[in-house]
Amino acid sequence: MIPADASLHPVAISDLQSIAEFCSAFPNDGRSIEFWEARLKHWWVINPAASSGGCLGTRLMANGKIVGTSLAIPLLAHVHGEPRTIFTRSTWRVMPEHRGMSLATEAFNNNLLFDHHNIASTPLAVTRPLLAMWGWQPLRDGMKFTSIAANPISIVMRFLKRRLPIRPLASRVSDGSESALYASADAVWAATSGDCEYGPVRNAAYFRWFSADNPTMPFTVFAQGEALSQTVFALATHYADGVLHVTDFWPWNAPATSLRKLIKRILHTARAHRFHSIRIPHLSPEIAAACDGMLASQQRTEAQHILVHFPSNDPPGKSNCWPLNSGDVGI
Repeated sequence: MIPADASLHPVAISDLQSIAEFCSAFPNDGRSIEFWEARLKHWWVINPAASSGGCLGTRLMANGKIVGTSLAIPLLAHVHGEPRTIFTRSTWRVMPEHRGMSLATEAFNNNLLFDHHNIASTPLAVTRPLLAMWGWQPLRDGMKFTSIAANPISIVMRFLKRRLPIRPLASRVSDGSESALYASADAVWAATSGDCEYGPVRNAAYFRWFSADNPTMPFTVFAQGEALSQTVFALATHYADGVLHVTDFWPWNAPATSLRKLIKRILHTARAHRFHSIRIPHLSPEIAAACDGMLASQQRTEAQHILVHFPSNDPPGKSNCWPLNSGDVGI
């Protein structure tokens, strides 16, 4: 039962400022109102999948202020051979004094969104059993990665428990003009979308939204290929761990020579910017094969949970081509 002083409401774009204030004040978050304003605008305003009538999530109100949220990020996905807006779920958080309303907040959000496909690409371990209770299913439980050493000096410094400061990537596009890269991305997606049964629409808008239009995460787009049939793209970002993390490749079944050249290009960039290594996810057998035999590399398998909820009469395709995240990376 909802207490008399509490109520649940759909989120509207007019709530952006108050939600930013709530998120910045949430215990142990540590990020400013300006950071959250920029992130929410990236999700709900700049996002090419956003629309004025789309659902943005749920807010829990008590005594006239927001005390809890469960948010939704629109994402244009390729489902059953056509583009469709689905929702990445994020930022399910309720203030400690109202924690008893957490399940009700998420259940309210589920009721708003369960007519659509929903993705959770960063679910916490404590929330996964709860999501399973509501019918969420695992789309992916684990992932193999190859880590490739990039900078021997940085590795030695890390071994000595000292850090060689990285040189941040100044450009969100590696080696080339943005206009040419994005035009190529549209052409490649048009030629390869049939290879993706269930995953993001990886067109120019997708790469631009993650990289050039992203104010809170340092994504860079890499591209390799002398001809359309050989072109492959990658997205990479970094945190404070000295690793350049590749989060997506497309197309996954690109020629082995293109994939290896692209990985070497990413490695060269990492070395120039003092990253100690790059991390490549085995999103496909072709990518795994391209990593085989790379010098100073090692493979490992890690948990990598992606959950999905879809209407019972509209299951996804048997194969999926989801990257490591669906827009809420860094939360």
